[in-house]
Amino acid sequence: MTETSNQVPDDKVTIEIDGQTVLADKGSMIIHATDAHGINVPRFCYHKKLSIAANCRMCMVDVEKAPKPLPACATPVAEGMKIYTRSKRATSGQKNAMEFLLINHPLDCPICDQGGECELQDVAMGYGRDVSRFVEGKRSVADENLGSLVASDMTRCIHCTRCVRFLNEIAGTDELGGIGRGDRTYIATAIGQGLDSELSGNIIDLCPVGALTNKPFRFKARAWELMATAGLSMHDALGSNIYYHTRHGKILRAVPRENEAINEAWLSDRDRYGIHGLNHDQDRVTQPMVKQNGQWNVISWEDALGILVNKLKDTAPEKVALYTGQYATSEEYYLLKKIFDQLGSDQHEHRLNTVDFSMPYHSPRHDVALADVAAQENIILVGSYARHEQPILNHKIRQAWLKGAQINAFGPCHFEQNYDLNLDITGNQLDWVKKLGALGVSLSEISGQRPDGALGDWLKQQSADEDINSLAKSLLKNNQKVLFVVGHIAARHPQAQLIQALVAWMAGVVKASVNELLLGANTYGAGVNGLYNDRDIKQNDHAVNLIYQAEIQDFAEPARIKECLVNSEMTVVFNAFCDEALKSRADLILPIALLPESSGSLINNDGTRQTALVAHKAPGETKPGWRVLRVLGNMLNLSGFDYEDVHEVMQQTEQLKLPVVKSPMNLKEISNPKAKGLVLFAHQGIYDGDALVRRSRPLQESKIATADNVYVNPGDLLSIGFAAGDLVSVEQNGRYAELTLATDEAVPAGSAVVPMGRSATLNINAGELSVSIIGAQS
Repeated sequence: MTETSNQVPDDKVTIEIDGQTVLADKGSMIIHATDAHGINVPRFCYHKKLSIAANCRMCMVDVEKAPKPLPACATPVAEGMKIYTRSKRATSGQKNAMEFLLINHPLDCPICDQGGECELQDVAMGYGRDVSRFVEGKRSVADENLGSLVASDMTRCIHCTRCVRFLNEIAGTDELGGIGRGDRTYIATAIGQGLDSELSGNIIDLCPVGALTNKPFRFKARAWELMATAGLSMHDALGSNIYYHTRHGKILRAVPRENEAINEAWLSDRDRYGIHGLNHDQDRVTQPMVKQNGQWNVISWEDALGILVNKLKDTAPEKVALYTGQYATSEEYYLLKKIFDQLGSDQHEHRLNTVDFSMPYHSPRHDVALADVAAQENIILVGSYARHEQPILNHKIRQAWLKGAQINAFGPCHFEQNYDLNLDITGNQLDWVKKLGALGVSLSEISGQRPDGALGDWLKQQSADEDINSLAKSLLKNNQKVLFVVGHIAARHPQAQLIQALVAWMAGVVKASVNELLLGANTYGAGVNGLYNDRDIKQNDHAVNLIYQAEIQDFAEPARIKECLVNSEMTVVFNAFCDEALKSRADLILPIALLPESSGSLINNDGTRQTALVAHKAPGETKPGWRVLRVLGNMLNLSGFDYEDVHEVMQQTEQLKLPVVKSPMNLKEISNPKAKGLVLFAHQGIYDGDALVRRSRPLQESKIATADNVYVNPGDLLSIGFAAGDLVSVEQNGRYAELTLATDEAVPAGSAVVPMGRSATLNINAGELSVSIIGAQS
């Protein structure tokens, strides 16, 4: 309704709330209308992202002609409805509900972590009595061990079931449920196995009382002692929005910052609990150090940079190489590229997880915005375990499935999903790519189209089957929204360029979209700044290697980079952490602040630029990376390094755009890796992707953390000659990794799944597919 017209739109109804005439969406609930117009109605069980339960009865309102108060969350609006939220009947219903909810709630607010931010406290102040009329003994409920991330005090539970509905509807894991009836109802896991969801921490935010709290944060601080600082996730390419809660410059916890276009109101456990890696003192670097005669000595920043400057001046530019991680800021990447451009070197690379450099660099393809993934009708996961690669994206895929979308997957393993797969096509690292090619064959035969060049020749060698033919026919249906999601497994594959070219061609045939999942928080930012090369620079003989915010575990081929570092004259590490594996190969270490300790910008998978502020005080003499690089540029007498603060550098990075380079469809040749014995699947676990999560004890103690196991199909045990549980060595070209042998039916026959990103597997290269399992070498 507008000031110039009394006409009511067809999708609206006119209602009256507390004497105010308003428009409400047809079919919506009263609570939606009150919220939309800023009229407060108390609630506990209602949440805008969850289904309606109407458990707590706290949102009772008085509706004209209704015989009794009605719950606002479960009562649809109707034309002409008159609602009163402050009438005697409404407030009486709200106060009565409040009194019943407090009957069994313990009076332990002084020791409850929820104190100061508790919805129950807030609502009780407005609707509760100052003296309880309940004099009988309160009930108590035994607490349950939910794992290393969530603490439970279930006596406080008011049975709002927000946690139950979240795990059922959003996480799709159904770990919690209501057990018992009447006054003996309690919320628990069915068999006491704890939580294994990658989104489990969100039930802490949803709990309106102190029944579920942040276990690592338990008893660390009170809510009113904390300051909130806006930040960004540094653990995947979505750029989830975060509030870091700090006290005295130290991050104590992370909570979601609502952004409907990216992470909605949710946060993955990796983003929430990764902060606990900041406090890992064992290998945190806090002072510049130089190795002299095999011993590490602390030196000043001036002397450390002086050593580096002298070495760079004495070294030919083409003999200087840079390997940078993917979670630094765009400003650091900008200054790194500026230094290398003026030095005259193009030996720089940020794609540490890539093993296939057979084609020139191309722009990451991302056709569908994150918010629109839920609207897709047919999604094909290509070498992707999205649930662990980008949990919030996987939530969007699950939303699409709940709306009726068909989900299909091609990959080297049967992964545990929180939605049903129409087809789950698996095989070893060579076979699943051939099966993806079979889909291309079917599409070619049905559509009459065929790719040119080497890709077309390769497709002629593949053959389809009935299931894949059915999938091809469904993809060719008219007016269907089809999305190919090309994941991290595909990006690390020895035939990554073939996979990308094949997907690009198939997407063109079926008029589909393609989203290529980037591997790091700011991979896009590194690409925008041009920190890439069209060939594998690890093949070159460099005199000086610079490692910037990366560890050996971050490389898909750690054995190869170790060899490169050992053979160089000097290795300089710009890092927050330096473990023994890297320290033994380094000559100079410069302590650089991580993202929560430094301001800067990141560009997410969608190409959205976001900025983060300093939230955590960097320890010791640690400096923000952009400051160190600015001083380094000045000491090298390079031009354009006179920035006063990071915002001046941000003004430069705001203007950068990624050059549009299309995916290579016309391949000149196809790489055909061979494998003898077991075929390697080098799999990076959800909590092994960067320096912080690897050092976060709560994450490493959680149920879904990776173990130092090599997984094989049970049917392969006889040929291997060892039993599950044995300590074995995975041998690859004369190198060994000691792991525990385990079996899993999800692993295809003839495959060996080896965890990457871990200290135990630094001798394994993802690009070499032949491995064997032999007796332990120790």
